[in-house]
Parts: sequence; C-alpha cells; structure tokens
Amino acid sequence: MKNILLFALLITGTMLSAQGIEFSKGDWNDILAKAKKENKIVFVDAYTTWCGPCKMMSRDVFPEPTVGEFYNTNFVNAKIDMERGEGPQLAAKYEVSAYPTYLFVSPEGELLHKNLGYLPPPKFIAVGQAAVDPKRQSAKLAMRFAAGDRSPELLRNYAMASWENQDRKYVMLALKYLETQKDWATRDNMEFLMKYADGFDDQPMQYLLQNREKFNQEFGKETVDKHLKMSIAKKLYGGSGKPLTLEDVDATYQKTFPEEADRLSMEFRMNYYERAQDLPKFIQAVVDYMDKFGSADWQQLNSYAWAFYELVEDKPKLEKALNWALTSVGIESNFYNTDTVAALYYKLGDQNNARKYAKKAIKHAQDEGHDPQATVDLLYKINQM
Repeated sequence: MKNILLFALLITGTMLSAQGIEFSKGDWNDILAKAKKENKIVFVDAYTTWCGPCKMMSRDVFPEPTVGEFYNTNFVNAKIDMERGEGPQLAAKYEVSAYPTYLFVSPEGELLHKNLGYLPPPKFIAVGQAAVDPKRQSAKLAMRFAAGDRSPELLRNYAMASWENQDRKYVMLALKYLETQKDWATRDNMEFLMKYADGFDDQPMQYLLQNREKFNQEFGKETVDKHLKMSIAKKLYGGSGKPLTLEDVDATYQKTFPEEADRLSMEFRMNYYERAQDLPKFIQAVVDYMDKFGSADWQQLNSYAWAFYELVEDKPKLEKALNWALTSVGIESNFYNTDTVAALYYKLGDQNNARKYAKKAIKHAQDEGHDPQATVDLLYKINQM
C-alpha cells in the first residue's frame, strides 16, 4: 500500500511539474498585490481576441512544460485582453500597439521589459531571462540611455533589446556601440555587425563589403549574401532617405552582386511598378523578367500567371501566362495552379482544355481540402461557352 501511495504521489508530482504557464485571476491591482507578496515581476500576455499569433502562443508555447517551469518560477503571470475591461487603460499606459506584446512589470507597476510577436519556446524563455536581468531589461536600458549612459555594455544590450522589439533605433545604437570598439574584426564584433548594423550606406556595412571574404569564411557565403540582400531591401523599400532612382538601384546591385545584378534589378522593377500600381509597366517588367530568366518555382510561376489572368487582355501575353501556369503544373500539380490554367484557357476561349483543367482543379480541391466553389462556378461558365 505504501509503495502504491508513493507511486501515486510521484505521478501526481510529475503531472503538476509538467505543465505550462499558470495565469493568475483577478484585476490589475490584485495581480500587482500578489507579485508584491511573492516578490516577483509580473508577466503580462497583452493580447486581443482577433490576433492570430496570440492564439498560436496560447496553443503552442504557453502550455510547454519548460516554458511553464521558467515563467511560473520567476513571474506572476496574467493574460489581459487589451480591448476589454482594464485592457485599453493598460495598453495606453504601457504603449501597447502590436500583438502579442509581452510586458514585464514591477509590483509597483513600473515597466521593466517589453517584447512582442510570436516566439517559439526557447526564444520566449530567453525573453523571460532578459526580463529578470537588470542589465538587459529594455525599459531600464532606455532610461539609462536617456540619462546619458553611453557605456559599451549599455549600447550593446540596448541595441539587442531594440532589435528584438522591432524598434528601428537598434541601427543607431549598433553604430554607437561599434564606435566604441577599436577592432571590428573580432568574431564577437563581426557577429554583432552582421545582425544589428544593417544600414546599407553606414560605415559598418561598407566595412563588411571591404572585408567580404573574411565574413564569408567566418559565417558562410550564403549567410553573408542573405544579410546583404536584406540590408539592400531595407534601403530600397524602407522609404527613408532621399528618393532612389532606378539607376541608383542598378548601381547598388552592380556594386554588391555583379554576377546577379541584372536579375536582381529586374526583380526590383517588378516589385517597384506593382507597389506604384503602374500596371502597364508592371506587366511588361514581368514579361521581360520571365523571358530572360524564367522560374523553377511553381508558386512564383502561378502567381504571375494568375496576375495576368486578372489584369491582362492582350492575347500574346495571356499565352505567355498560360505557359507559365502549365510549367507550374509540370513542377507540382495542385489545386491552385490547375485552377489558374483552367481560368487562362477560359479567357483564351479554349473550351475543351478549360473544362479539362477545371475538373482537375475541382478534384485537387477535394483531395487537398480546399473549397472548390469558385472553380465550380468557372466550370459552369466554361460549359456555357
């Protein structure tokens, strides 16, 4: 009997420890009072009912035992809808404007740390670890910076915290940190530069370009190239600084990726004209790009083909789009691209092929769990041709 009782206690203890975050009930003052009594920081999941990433966190991350163990040990936890009850007042007080936002608040109601967005369990635990470390608490770092602290430690930690919070001041802070460093060629500083100093026209990025082979050896060419392309994209699409001409874009790509410059410049033109809603130039840019480079990506092929179905009346261009869609089907046949093929055949007046691919699309929809109604409607119109 004793052994059975001991086994039951062990099982019960294991079940209790293997649980996710325990969220406290009560109003905001009750939460703060509990935190003061337990000498803990308050963690607030600031959410809304319509927020998809909020639901993903509640479903996939908060129930994780490792997450629960850390957060239950270190915090009094609360879930607060920012659009109901006390939520709007707290959202205004702690400047919550995106969801989910994670607030870490002292028992006195002082904001200590803040983060946001969907985070997998290891990163979410890392956010909590920063929140209990006074040297890394984002609100404290901001206060120290405002008070004039420009120590390397402060600048580095504040840059990292701002990057995590999607606050673009991290670029300025990263520059200030690197200005305190005599040697940018250390592994630590190179890694920091790669992640945080991403202003393409700033000195650190030019240093990377001048020492590109060393960075390639340290982090791999693919990683460095990806970082450079992201930095260029922020320059081209960020909307800051002087307006860029297409000549500026061409020169930037020619300087950075001479072997890919033509393709990258033509890709930019497609995106540029689409964003500008200049449909004639967008359509021509897509034709020019696809004629020269083509694609082996079924999604890209299908996307351009469908855009032409919706936007183009010119028969030769529609025939090009049909070829892209058929190439997409040849790579991976599915509901989306077979439906596009059917629609293009219909627009081109080919009843037999339109009917054939509409039926294929409906079959794919049934097999893949999609709603086939739009294709059923298309098939009806095809049969009326």
